[in-house]
Amino acid sequence: MATSVDHEARRREILQKSLALFSDLGYSGVTYRQLAERCGLARTALYRYFPGKREIFDSALNQLSQELSHSFRQELARDPELLAAEKLELVMLQVLEMIFTHVRLLQAIIEYLIAQRRQGEDVARKVRRHTMAMRRTIVQLLREGVAKGEFQNMRCDFIGDVLFGILESAVLRVAIADTAEFEAMRSSCRVAIQALKANS
Repeated sequence: MATSVDHEARRREILQKSLALFSDLGYSGVTYRQLAERCGLARTALYRYFPGKREIFDSALNQLSQELSHSFRQELARDPELLAAEKLELVMLQVLEMIFTHVRLLQAIIEYLIAQRRQGEDVARKVRRHTMAMRRTIVQLLREGVAKGEFQNMRCDFIGDVLFGILESAVLRVAIADTAEFEAMRSSCRVAIQALKANS
């Protein structure tokens, strides 16, 4: 009797295991053979899901960004009584925790993006695609705060970019310069959000 395979579950499992391997060895340190071995598949079986290492990495990043977006929505829905400023702080601190927890993965992502840029790829488009949901969440929370009178009137898209810039700075400081401290970055987020409040 033939065994039924849940291909979507297998695909997610491949991406999770592959992301762990990329975190351990960096993008350039991983071969397609190693990916197949980590996933417990023959290379020919892995080809049925992904034609190459790059497609696995891109898909794994896409899955990760979707999971983060889902996590934000769940966290925000948990307490509907939160003020917009509290929601914004919650989201930004959740991202900071992810940044400080997954340093090696961030290093692998940066290595990958630099390699893609050298090959003429539109890296900015990829970064925007993977961060769009997070940026949108920040801007929506700013608009909510302005509409409810919690935040002063502002150009929410512009301020959203400024707040997102704090998170980008954390990525670079953690993954490349190794100069960031979690408490200092958390304080930066809190001070920035506090400055937006209508009564500040």
